[in-house]
This record gives sequence, C-alpha cells and structure tokens, in this order.
Amino acid sequence: LDRAASLIASSQDESGEYLRAITEALELEKEDLFVATQATEEYRNEIIRCRDATVSLARSYDQHLSRIESRLDAILHELQKDESRSAFDIVGDTVSTLRLAKREIKSKEEMLKDKGMRMVS
Repeated sequence: LDRAASLIASSQDESGEYLRAITEALELEKEDLFVATQATEEYRNEIIRCRDATVSLARSYDQHLSRIESRLDAILHELQKDESRSAFDIVGDTVSTLRLAKREIKSKEEMLKDKGMRMVS
C-alpha cells in the first residue's frame, strides 16, 4: 500500500487524490477490523472461562449430592438394622437431612444469581 500511495502521490491529477483517500479509508477500516477482532477474541475467551467455571460448579454439585446420597443410604441401612427405631424416626431424619441440603443448594443458587448467573434451560 505504501508503494501504491507513493505512485499515486507522484501523479498530479484528481484521480491520485481520490485513490489516496480510498487507501486511507482502507487503512482505517483495517485498523478498526483488527481492534474488533481482538475484542471478539477477548470476549470469546471470557465466555469459555465462564462456561468452564459453570461446568466445574455443576460437577462439584453433582459430587456433593452423590456424597449426600451415599451418606443417606448408609444412614438408612444403619437405622434399618436398629430395631429400636420406628419407621417414622427413619423418615424424619431423612427428610430433615434433605431439607438441610436443599437450603444449602438454594443459598448457593442465590449466590450465583447475585453474581449475574442465570438458569439456562
């Protein structure tokens, strides 16, 4: 483009000025495109980081709930072995444990909402 600009500058007619103006406009567009490309790449990288964080959080919840389920299963088997406890005691303990887990999950969900995350279905 510099060579073309110098050839254009050497000519003295109006077409040289017109071509010079077109060249300058193309250079400006090229710079704008470069800036837009960089911004798009940064935005894409941020999206990837957010997606990875969300996936990691979902895996963490899955592991946590799996541990709770295993613990409840072990408690249930232990309570079923104990003949002095009634079925109502077993159900009551299980329900209270589930309520605690539900409250904890809701508080984490509210924390994510406060950070601007939203449910995607």
